[in-house]
Amino acid sequence: MWITCNQSVGICGEDKFVHDAPCVNDSNCVIGVVLHNGNGPQTGTCNLQTKTCNVFAWCPVEVESEQSNQYPKINAENFTALIKTTVSYPNSLSKYKKSNIYGDVPLSNCTYDKDKSPGCPIFTLGQIVSMISPPQTFTELSI
Repeated sequence: MWITCNQSVGICGEDKFVHDAPCVNDSNCVIGVVLHNGNGPQTGTCNLQTKTCNVFAWCPVEVESEQSNQYPKINAENFTALIKTTVSYPNSLSKYKKSNIYGDVPLSNCTYDKDKSPGCPIFTLGQIVSMISPPQTFTELSI
């Protein structure tokens, strides 16, 4: 974890550790492209001070470095997410709507479990990651 103080929305050089962020001139930077693990869309200009593409982002951008691995990681695998879906059919005669959450579902004490509470729409981030294909562990994905 790292902290960058006094940020404001603006245009600044991308983190030099973001793959494909380094540049030599403007032709290396494509307007609107957001790089994987980048901080925002590129502006199409090369920042000659940082030698990285400028991005529209919270500036200065958070710079991940070797030091960031020294900080303890929070237990994000157990963070929960409520997944709510609603499907509506506005052209039907009855303006039919369908949702995965009903008025009598006790959400305060449930977490999704395939066998015990398959109707609960609250998942841990670890559960979500384990369901992707190909299966990965949360640790593998977070590194």
